[in-house]
Amino acid sequence: MTDGRWSYLYLAAAAADALTFPSPADALYLVGYVVLIGAVLLATVRSRSPSTGTDILDALLVSLGIGTPVWLLWIAPAWDDTSGGRTGQLVGVSYGLVVLALGTALAWRLLATPPRTVGERFQVGAIAILAVTNLAYAIATYRGEYFPGTPIDLGWLATFALLGAGALHPSTGTERAPPRLAARRYGLRGLLVWALASVPPATLLVHVATGGRDGRVLLVTAAATFSGLALFALRSRTSTRLAEQLARAEENARFEALVEHIDDVVIVHAPDGAVRYLSTAAGRRWGLPPTEDVIGAAVHPDDRTRYRDELAHLAVARSGATRRFQVRILRGDGEQRHVEVTAVHQLDHPQLRGLVATGHDVTDRERHREELAAHAEAEQRVADQLRRVEQMKDTFLTAVSHDIRTPLTAIRGMAELLEMRGEELTTTTKDDVIRRLARNAEALETLVLDLLDLDRFTRLGAEPERVRVRLDHHVQTLLTREPYRREAITVTGEPAEAWVDAVMLERIVENLVGNAVKHTPPRTPVWVRLDAADDGGARLTVEDAGDGIPAAQREEMVRPFVRGDQSRSTPGHGVGLTLSATFARLHGGSLRIADRPGGGARIVVELPGRCATPPTSGNVAAAHIPMAHAPAGPRGRA
Repeated sequence: MTDGRWSYLYLAAAAADALTFPSPADALYLVGYVVLIGAVLLATVRSRSPSTGTDILDALLVSLGIGTPVWLLWIAPAWDDTSGGRTGQLVGVSYGLVVLALGTALAWRLLATPPRTVGERFQVGAIAILAVTNLAYAIATYRGEYFPGTPIDLGWLATFALLGAGALHPSTGTERAPPRLAARRYGLRGLLVWALASVPPATLLVHVATGGRDGRVLLVTAAATFSGLALFALRSRTSTRLAEQLARAEENARFEALVEHIDDVVIVHAPDGAVRYLSTAAGRRWGLPPTEDVIGAAVHPDDRTRYRDELAHLAVARSGATRRFQVRILRGDGEQRHVEVTAVHQLDHPQLRGLVATGHDVTDRERHREELAAHAEAEQRVADQLRRVEQMKDTFLTAVSHDIRTPLTAIRGMAELLEMRGEELTTTTKDDVIRRLARNAEALETLVLDLLDLDRFTRLGAEPERVRVRLDHHVQTLLTREPYRREAITVTGEPAEAWVDAVMLERIVENLVGNAVKHTPPRTPVWVRLDAADDGGARLTVEDAGDGIPAAQREEMVRPFVRGDQSRSTPGHGVGLTLSATFARLHGGSLRIADRPGGGARIVVELPGRCATPPTSGNVAAAHIPMAHAPAGPRGRA
């Protein structure tokens, strides 16, 4: 637009034979150059290039190289030309200054961010051609050699053509990724900068060597030469700092490239625990976005204090010290992972300056360890069980060999007696032998059944088959059998019902009352009390006035095959209390042995029940038998 207006004014003045300098078109040209310089500078700044001080210094050196001839061939002659008056001098000098400023801006643009698209190359080439063309125009004008139609006009036409081509090219205006800060390749660029920077001293040497004594030339070239030397010194210092910066950047880039491609999570903590760096593995492994509070966001609440304490201890340790510990991490999806943390004191490191923690996921290892521990525990349980079985077998063989042989021997002897001399025996003797055979067979059957029950319930356990039971029914039924038919047994308690296993309850009553009868002298008082509990269960208390059970033996008495009377003069095989305790445990209850106030033993069995439910067809019907109230004896403890 500026060139169009200048051309219009130029043609109008030429037609009126009034072509003068300066003219209104010159003002438009100068404004256009200022706008163009601003556009180049703005494009350089907006290019997001990590420009360094060396780029600006190189641009100033280039400016000195091209500024020397511009000053000598353009600015100085324009100031000496007084034909246009003071305004003409200022306009001529302004042309030279704006062209010099345009060259400096273009040099910075090319050195900071070389054009990488076709559109940028067209635009930069147009500006370069414009600067050279204007310089040629100035020189030709002051020599009186310029007139329309010369090759200088081709330079302006080429400028317009390249500007239009660059503006219309598809690559113009496309988004580009910002270039990384890297060391400049000083090949052709270095030669160009040195060549242009050597123009002032070369001009000075040539002028002196040819005998020139022009003070203006000496002053301008000398000032440009010394300015170039100062710029070179400053550039050398800046290059050193840039090299250090690039070295640190490359080291950081290598560190990031290393940690970003490993599965372990790398965290750099400040001494107070704040996060200075968090690798992207935290997102892949923990589902954790970048955060300044990794401890609060990912570490399990029960392990956060330990994590912070470990970092606090490491912060005051010596440089290079290491601490290893394990914490649990809560992933973003809620999954819990076990992480082994290795933290290293790197506060003195020039780049890291922190506590570097590396988190290695050891969840699979912990799971394998737990599985191995579980297998080991299971094997230990099996070994313990085998050892107990072996001990039980030895105890069984020792304890029941006599109890099994005795009834078998008696049965065999009496059977042989009946077989060999049955005809000689009287009816009374024969009936007595048969009764003894029955009692020994019953004792042997009871022993075998007890052993089978003990093995089954010890190994497999069982769920009580709870039914509604009249408690007094079992006691009354039991007392009608031998050897429990004795007047010294007293039953107390009101008729009541409970939800318990009827078979197990009957066995408990039989075992406890049987033990009281067998281990006390004849006619020794025995008290039995059965009460219903509030939860539907039952409590059985059996007391006797015998010698009691010493406190030191009570724990042993509930073990299989352990008997209080080791002389074996008293019948029994040491399984009754064990079975009773087992049945109580299957109900969720217990068996306790204590002293009866006044002497003797007290055994209390608790059988917890459950909420009463309507009985099913399989339940045992309650027997409504009136209880005979005997004189009340001592009550059992609740």
